[in-house]
Formats: sequence, structure tokens, C-alpha cells
Amino acid sequence: MLNQETLHKTFDYRDGNLYLKIPRPGSKVGELCGYTHQYRSGRKIKKISYNRKHYNLSNIIFFMFHGYLPGKISFIDKNPLNTKIENLRVGTASDIACYQKKGIRNTSGFKGVSYDKKGKKWKVFIMKFRKSRYLGRFDNPKEAHEAYCKAARELHGEFANFG
Repeated sequence: MLNQETLHKTFDYRDGNLYLKIPRPGSKVGELCGYTHQYRSGRKIKKISYNRKHYNLSNIIFFMFHGYLPGKISFIDKNPLNTKIENLRVGTASDIACYQKKGIRNTSGFKGVSYDKKGKKWKVFIMKFRKSRYLGRFDNPKEAHEAYCKAARELHGEFANFG
């Protein structure tokens, strides 16, 4: 079980990384703790082993500063390898889904915008809490993207992502 006091005794936090304070067999004092894991999607994230369990490094750092483990952590600059405390914030699964960038199959160049071949217009959808909301049809993709951006600011707030 994680304990904030024990983490502070074991690790030193500097610039988004943890360093061992206590010498252990096979590890040098000051050695960076953790490793980078790459998922099948290509996304990389920093991990750490602590008391024979694996944790995201961002979760341990957040716990050291705030005393609890949040359900989900979001990275303000969208870089999961930047684990500085200033870059970490608590979010729900829905918030983090809103923060995703446009899909790799996107052909319009704008998040939430697709071309309707039958109606020959650009249509816009936005998601929140796993529900898709239709925002209308537009003559060009820029107008459609503006509608998406406006809705994203209202629905997603600080987690809005327009790209």
C-alpha cells in the first residue's frame, strides 16, 4: 500500500523524475527510478516498480505531492513523458477522452469534422460522456471546425482539444 511519508523517505523528486534516497542492493544513490513503457498504439509512458507493484510514474509523483491517487491523470502539455508536477492534473475518463487529438483516419484535417457524400456538406459531431452530439452541416470544413471549437470550449472547458 502506498504511503506518502514512505515515498518521501525513499525518493527525491527533481524535475519530473524520482531518484533513490536509500541505497539498495544493485542500485546507486541518485539513480533514476523507473522505465519507459511503449503501448501497441505507440504511446509511451513512464512507469515505476515500487514494493513489487508497477505504477505510472505520474501517479506516484501526484501521490507524493497531494496524498491521494486520482482515478485519472491528464498531462496539460499532452506529453505523458513530462511528469513534472506542474504538468499533472486530475481528470475523469471523459475529460481525458475529450483531450484526445484527431483520429489517424481523419480526412478533413479537423477534429470532429467529416464529409457527407450524400448531402455534399461537411458535418460536425462532438462527444461527451460517450454520447455523440450532432452540431450541423456546413459548406466548408473551416466553418464546420469553428462550430466544433465553440462546442468543445463549452462542453470540455480546460480539456478542450481542437486538433
